[in-house]
Amino acid sequence: MDEAWIKAATLAHVRTANGRRRKPIVTAEFTLGSSGVRADLAIFADTTIGLEIITAKDSFRRLPSQMSAYARYFQHVVAVIAPCHLKNVRAEYLCGASLWTYDDGSL
Repeated sequence: MDEAWIKAATLAHVRTANGRRRKPIVTAEFTLGSSGVRADLAIFADTTIGLEIITAKDSFRRLPSQMSAYARYFQHVVAVIAPCHLKNVRAEYLCGASLWTYDDGSL
């Protein structure tokens, strides 16, 4: 599954969870100030949510610094990580972010 599919599935999930409330504003590749980090998806609604997507083809090494930057800019952070990277995840890397994964076409 590529990043475009994961973004689409994530947005569908967020929109379903949002229910009948006002539709959120969503942007991709949102620059986080002068941190040098870009959020894969940024959602602005009743709360701000930053989503980082790590596919099987992506490197995992920048995740700790990315999550630290996301925590400074968003009220809630989600790391959507390929199953192959789960063995490398440590709680301290997430800086309080939620952890989602995907398998066989679903989040």
